[in-house]
Amino acid sequence: MTKVDRRLALRGARRATGALPAPTPAQAPRAQRVVGADGVVMVARQRLRIGRAHAGKTITVIAEDTSFRVLDGDHEFSSFARDPSKPLTRFKAWSRAETTTMS
Repeated sequence: MTKVDRRLALRGARRATGALPAPTPAQAPRAQRVVGADGVVMVARQRLRIGRAHAGKTITVIAEDTSFRVLDGDHEFSSFARDPSKPLTRFKAWSRAETTTMS
């Protein structure tokens, strides 16, 4: 008896008749960035001016269809227009301490 036959022997089990639908995204993609000394971060090839007061902080940027929402922890403090033709490709922020190599 194959695995498929055993699964079909379960009560209420049916064989699939067509392709499964594409999964919907559970939430908008998020990216983490470390704010530079000048208060600017780059997300999806766009410069977002966060502010010098946030220099050195790790922030979360939520990329929605037409906008970026900027969060510091759970607090949303700004929003920016987004060019939807540019994809979000990098998600994780790296601090300088993590990227330097020790010899």
